[in-house]
Amino acid sequence: DPGMQFRMSQGVKSLDQSAANAGNLHSGAQQKALLAYGQNQGSQEFNNAYNRQYGQFKDTQDTARSQHNIENQAATDIERYKMGDLMNLGQQGQSATNTMNSNLQTGNAADLNLQGALADAKAKRAGGFMAGMGNALTGAGNAGANTYASYMMGQK
Repeated sequence: DPGMQFRMSQGVKSLDQSAANAGNLHSGAQQKALLAYGQNQGSQEFNNAYNRQYGQFKDTQDTARSQHNIENQAATDIERYKMGDLMNLGQQGQSATNTMNSNLQTGNAADLNLQGALADAKAKRAGGFMAGMGNALTGAGNAGANTYASYMMGQK
């Protein structure tokens, strides 16, 4: 990490200047101070680097998770929309079926009424013919009876 290298070199320079001013530049105390500084700086920088890397990783994961959730929601919304369309089509089909059944029932009733009227007309026509035949036969019977009665009266 270039930033860590810069801070390390600045810290070492500071320790060296301080030790040089005191006349202890190459002493064991100076070496011990430099070693402690390096270990502390390394530990601190390792934690900082780890936290930066982990933060970037977490941000990337959170972004990917958020994108995944958005895509799943969009897919769910599309499926709901499609199902809504299918339900609407089903409802329209059911409505059309109900209308056709109603029209068919109305048509059947009208057809039955028409057939009944036709049957009535045929019965009346047949009844009129039969009534005419009955009247003719009655008239013929009456005429025959009158003729027979006259014949019989003439016999006595």
